[in-house]
Amino acid sequence: MMPPCCCLCGADFFPPDGGDLVHFALTPQDAKDLKAMEANHISGHPPNAEWFCAAHLEQAQQLKGHALNAALQVLRDARL
Repeated sequence: MMPPCCCLCGADFFPPDGGDLVHFALTPQDAKDLKAMEANHISGHPPNAEWFCAAHLEQAQQLKGHALNAALQVLRDARL
């Protein structure tokens, strides 16, 4: 698992007060990757999850029904 660092602004924080991990919708590739990780007893950062600081957490949670890449694009576009 990657350490808590906001994927949008790079802020380090301590969950849950400073931010949290958000799981997004699984793409077919994400599902394959997770299945392979489980089959090989590999732990690691989920392919459909990212860390968000408190400033970006609510916006990210509103998009958790989207695939990670799509949600990140929306969040980055909103910051422009």
